Amino acid sequence: ELSGKRVGEAIKQFVIAQLRPGLEPLLPEGVPWQDARWTLGAIETLKELADFLETGTDLLMWKLVNGSEWPPAARYAIVLLRPQVSPKLPGDPPPYWDDFFKLILEFDDAGRQEMLQNLDKFILKCRMDPYTRPAKLWALAQLRPRIVDALEVQGNEWEDVLPMLEEMDTMRELQAALDGGVAPLLARLAHGPPEEN
Repeated sequence: ELSGKRVGEAIKQFVIAQLRPGLEPLLPEGVPWQDARWTLGAIETLKELADFLETGTDLLMWKLVNGSEWPPAARYAIVLLRPQVSPKLPGDPPPYWDDFFKLILEFDDAGRQEMLQNLDKFILKCRMDPYTRPAKLWALAQLRPRIVDALEVQGNEWEDVLPMLEEMDTMRELQAALDGGVAPLLARLAHGPPEEN
């Protein structure tokens, strides 16, 4: 059964790839294909996905824009935030969109809208209540652009040390690195993740 699911997912990704030449030119500026691929992943059946190969990507795009109750359309509405929000992300350097995207997925539509309408209030809330999942994700999103180059120098990759960072205390370790400098944190990460036995 597990191998059947893997085969099904592989076929689904193959069909999505076949939709790319027709759909990618229809995407708004600033929305990359990877976001559209994530959106199409919400289409539940292979048949429905394959039907768009026959009916054309114009219908698919229409349904993404106008099918508010359709799960892929809900994802598409989130994807459309990227060109508007990404250039306005606070920080020097600002967080990578992929990390901020993980954060906005933590909220329902109303919570997401509230957060994006007043990012300063959201950031203050994260500092005041650092033990929530959004606060952790916000700290990690801010931290990544500050340490990713230094991690490479150490021979580490962000994805390798992310589980270590996830285990750290948001306020005492992650926020402290953001406020007081990343050198002590980088020293802790220098040896990379623990070796698996």
